[in-house]
Amino acid sequence: MLGELPRRSGSLRPSRCESRRPQRDAEQGGGRIIGECGHFLDTLCYLTGGVPAEVFASSISGEGKRSDASENAALTVRFTDGSVGVVVYTTQGSPAFSKERIEVFADGSVAVIDDFRQIELIRDGKRKKRKDWLKQDKGHAAEIGAFIQAVRAGTSPVNPSDYFQTTLCTLLAVESMASGQPLEVSANILEESVMERSEYCK
Repeated sequence: MLGELPRRSGSLRPSRCESRRPQRDAEQGGGRIIGECGHFLDTLCYLTGGVPAEVFASSISGEGKRSDASENAALTVRFTDGSVGVVVYTTQGSPAFSKERIEVFADGSVAVIDDFRQIELIRDGKRKKRKDWLKQDKGHAAEIGAFIQAVRAGTSPVNPSDYFQTTLCTLLAVESMASGQPLEVSANILEESVMERSEYCK
């Protein structure tokens, strides 16, 4: 066990997709930050066990065919317990490099998950490494198993509020990219937005 997790970082190199795909369309899929980054923000929340307090996101600009700001961004999340998580989401990397990488720094310890094929733990000067290049485990089988068990038991394996806060963080990340300002994670923001939409639809 690594104990508290005050600092985390994660990088992912998503594959580029055609502009007509729904996940790149802001109207249909909300864009790739909303459509895909939520999974990695979920991971941040799970590993820290904390509640997001603030979100700041910056687009990665540049020249060339891989410089689309909508799929190149750095997201920083500050949690109420003082933890900080960073997600680097970019298509600018090389396909030869690992697609997903998670790094955890806490209490003089380091944990690194490389493409869900290798994990490395470093603590007290000791290093442990385990890898399986032939098998990639992203937890899909365990997720299906948890779902089946939940259906049988009639309980949810995940607190619905976790989905709520992750979705809110992705929405705030897009807004932060546009404004250039960090934004507070508050349930009131989404409640006000829902109320405004309800009034508009009347």
